[in-house]
Amino acid sequence: MWLTNAHAHREPLYFDWWNMVWAAVLYSVCSVTTEEASPRQRLAAALGVPDAALRLGPALHLPGVAVELARLPRGLPESLEPSAELQAGIFAREGGDSKGSKSSLPDLALGPPDHAQSLALWEEMLCPAHRYTIVLRNLSEAQVSRAAYDHRLEEIRDKGFANFFELSSFGLAEVRRYEIGAALWCGHWDRACQLLLTSNRGGSSLAAASAAFASRDYAQGLEKLPTDASCKGLRALAMHLLLKRDPLEALRRALPVPLWGKLLAAVGRVCWNRAAAARLRGLAHQPLVGDLIWDEKAGEPRPLSAQDVQSGRWQLSDIVLPLPRPGESLHQGGQRLGMEAELQELVPDQDAPAGCFPLDVSKILPPVRRIVSIPSDLSWDVVESSGGSAVDCDLARLSERGLPVTMSTRRPRAASGLVLRLRCTLPRAESAEALLRELTAANPSEFRENLSRRDNIF
Repeated sequence: MWLTNAHAHREPLYFDWWNMVWAAVLYSVCSVTTEEASPRQRLAAALGVPDAALRLGPALHLPGVAVELARLPRGLPESLEPSAELQAGIFAREGGDSKGSKSSLPDLALGPPDHAQSLALWEEMLCPAHRYTIVLRNLSEAQVSRAAYDHRLEEIRDKGFANFFELSSFGLAEVRRYEIGAALWCGHWDRACQLLLTSNRGGSSLAAASAAFASRDYAQGLEKLPTDASCKGLRALAMHLLLKRDPLEALRRALPVPLWGKLLAAVGRVCWNRAAAARLRGLAHQPLVGDLIWDEKAGEPRPLSAQDVQSGRWQLSDIVLPLPRPGESLHQGGQRLGMEAELQELVPDQDAPAGCFPLDVSKILPPVRRIVSIPSDLSWDVVESSGGSAVDCDLARLSERGLPVTMSTRRPRAASGLVLRLRCTLPRAESAEALLRELTAANPSEFRENLSRRDNIF
């Protein structure tokens, strides 16, 4: 297990951080057996805290490797006596080989921890950009010989790509997140409850429960829900409604606060996508008078004047569009009327009072987003692949021992052929999926695994 943070260097653990939030990124090799302790259990034991005190997530699960954020909200314990493994950040699994001798394999890694006094400081400590490595297999030999990928990537490097929010951010059940978010936005609490309970329809194993909830037979719907913890929130919401509680009270009790933010943000995102598409499709691919740019000195967007446009200083990649948030008016500038029309279509009623929401709605989205993203440090090459790994994963690259990493035997072997290896840096808020979509001229569902319908459960 390695724990790493955004910094490139390693540091020893310092123990004057008591009572501060402690966090780091956890890399772990997925075990092929179920008898060993989980990464949470092993890390908690090393840190001297109960399993429940260690928070894991969000996570990215890749074949053979899991990457997730590990956090101790109350900080490291005062009684912690760091072991050599803990200070090094490398944990090894001891086991016997076929000859009975022991071998040490680094399957958990733990790098220098971040710390923060508050969530606000934690946000400030996050890196402003992410470095991506993308592997695109099974390239067309004809397209490679015509240098089609090179020409397209050179164009992306110079002009950028449309910075749309991706399909997965809107949910993949029959009822989209922005439909539920729109009901919350304008205070239609009963409608929001019904949309949440009936999100999973024809293509879902929860269709029977959704049908019962649609007829407001909450008792029958509760019987149809799975008994495991996967639908804990849906079960709680239906139970509150069965007990005749006020819909807003039911939502505040059953709906996790992060989900409130995700649902409300989906409304702003879909409006932004539609306004950005209209700007890129219907108007010139260059700055126009009235387009908004971000003014660093003022800390807010401002419209371009005729003099600004004539100066030639600004490019399409400098243009931003505001992101709608409940209770806030949009900035004056290009596409404002179009975005207001999109928002009015989704949210036909007045915005609900800010006090109804269990979070600060001004922070669910940034104030603006660039309509075009230009990746930095963009490099690529095309290589022949025999079907094995085309790049070293972080777990192998970060290992100081140079030992092979055992991957899950369930991982399918990739097809041999031409492979494009692409590396670039993007701001945190911008999407590598959008870059890949632009490069391949494809819908994300064509290259993203399992981007088919998916239950909306909580």
